Amino acid sequence: RPQTRPKMRLLSLFLVGCFVIFALGTAATASLQDELTDSTFWPTIKKEPIYFVKFYLKTCPHCIRLAPTWDRVAESLSGIIRLGELEAREQPKISNEFHIQGVPAMFILKNTNADAKPQQIEYQGDRSFPDLISFVLKNLPVREVKVGDHVSFAKVVGTLPFRALLIEDGESASEGSDVVKVFGQMHARFGPKFVFGKVTTTSAADVTQIQKDFPEIRSLPALVVARAEYVEVFDGSLTSEEDVSKFFDHNSDKQARVEQEEKPHISHTSFSLIFVLVCAIGVVGCIIIARGRGGKRSVDTHKSA
Repeated sequence: RPQTRPKMRLLSLFLVGCFVIFALGTAATASLQDELTDSTFWPTIKKEPIYFVKFYLKTCPHCIRLAPTWDRVAESLSGIIRLGELEAREQPKISNEFHIQGVPAMFILKNTNADAKPQQIEYQGDRSFPDLISFVLKNLPVREVKVGDHVSFAKVVGTLPFRALLIEDGESASEGSDVVKVFGQMHARFGPKFVFGKVTTTSAADVTQIQKDFPEIRSLPALVVARAEYVEVFDGSLTSEEDVSKFFDHNSDKQARVEQEEKPHISHTSFSLIFVLVCAIGVVGCIIIARGRGGKRSVDTHKSA
């Protein structure tokens, strides 16, 4: 018995460690999306200009298969759009409002009017990661980026897709300018592949800061495609739809190559499940070993007797 107690302590510590790591993985996933209820649904949605929501059932096989992909979408679009999910059977009020007939069901919700319910756009495509990402990006508006936030927006680390940032001066920033029109056309055409943003400089200090952070920029307005350490500045006429379109085509190909080169992704949910499985195998192994050694000591005792 005295020899068994240290082993039991080690087993207890092992189980506690498994639980802590599993809890941390679950918390990390939860922080990227909301678990919605009938009472929290609309207040949560109204806080965001655009929101991506999933209706699911805990017992639905299709929903279970979608879960790791959904978590990966939440991670990849963190800081771009908020995601949430609602259990349709447990939260019937909201499910009935959306006339949910089958799950999983996914909607983009756009808050275009503070006094009205959001515009609903239902997802009808395949439940693959690229298709879900494209659906969200296609529905994202051009993001207004403040000077000072331009680096964190453009040089985002560890997540796709690429960022397309238009850096404007006072003259090019007007809605009727040719630069803004062409950028709008690119957003309509390449929206499913890039996150679009624009920043307007209002002072010489803003321009100095921009050129310090992006030494490749020689003059404004400028168009930048970036991700992490990759930065490419468009070298041509921003009023030429054909030239700007070729620039986006080039970076679309570049992004596709990056996606293929990157290692396969393991979501927090997948990692947690794998870790729990490993822990379970470890626990069973410890129990078998402990029982085997206990039986051996019993045999040895009988022999000595």
